[in-house]
Amino acid sequence: MKKKKFVSIGIIIFICLSNNYAFSHWQAVIHAEGEKLEGQVVCDVIIGVDSEADSKEAPPTPPPIYTVHMLLYQMNWNGPFLKDIRKEGEESYSWFICIDPHGNATTQPTAKSVISWDPDEFGPGSYSLQEGYDGTGPIVVSDMKSVNSYSVTGANTFYYFILTYTPDKEDDPPAISAIPDQITKKNTTIDNINFTLSDKETSPDDLNISISSSNPLLVSKEKILITGNGIDRSLVITPENNKFGSTIITISVNDDTSSVNETFKITIMPELSDIINILQILSGMVVQNNLMMDINGDQKIDMTEGIYLFKILSNLMI
Repeated sequence: MKKKKFVSIGIIIFICLSNNYAFSHWQAVIHAEGEKLEGQVVCDVIIGVDSEADSKEAPPTPPPIYTVHMLLYQMNWNGPFLKDIRKEGEESYSWFICIDPHGNATTQPTAKSVISWDPDEFGPGSYSLQEGYDGTGPIVVSDMKSVNSYSVTGANTFYYFILTYTPDKEDDPPAISAIPDQITKKNTTIDNINFTLSDKETSPDDLNISISSSNPLLVSKEKILITGNGIDRSLVITPENNKFGSTIITISVNDDTSSVNETFKITIMPELSDIINILQILSGMVVQNNLMMDINGDQKIDMTEGIYLFKILSNLMI
């Protein structure tokens, strides 16, 4: 069958795939229904993409009497087919679907047929229907997932459309560089905690950043300042006054689709006066039935035991 034999419509389906696109196997029936007169009043073709190619040839001639006729061709005019499933892995897939909405069962100058489809059969992505076969016609259905049919009215000849399918792109999660644990003295601000952000699909300036602290009494999120722009960022962290201990800081970065977290530990070391105060509190404390604290068994915590316990607590804290 030569292209010059067709006068006006066809459906071309373009599927653009690459390593950056989400891929899903799918098959969809394109259904055509003509006026209910006599002979063939419905006609189906099947398109799709799968792990292996699969096709079924169509009869070379239409039935003796019909009110609608539809043919499926490859872009090099191989065919016709009733079914043409292509093997995955190509950058694009194209089909011609040629439809005669009039047939030979009526003597009226024009007749109407309806092309329909089930949107649930489509793969992930967007589908549009464009009139014509060379890509210059108007788009008659901008979103084939929101509607399920389109009417074609014409004479006893073939008509063309372009059906374009663009799969959804894969969304890579954002990335954040590792941040080492931090140690500082009491009442001391930590600055120049540097890290980087990146995302293949989203500009770093459009990423959403949030911060939390596991111990807000030591470091509240209000005392954590993010500076910088683009991929290069920095933290300035100011602990609460006269507090020491440790907290886990979590930085969350998301691109409205996926997110990633980075955590690091901040240890605020006590001053010598803090150590002396703790030892004074511990010294002479009366304890009962606590063998771990009362090392010598006199039911009191003396200075030696206090120092030992403080070392243990310091190691746990750090």
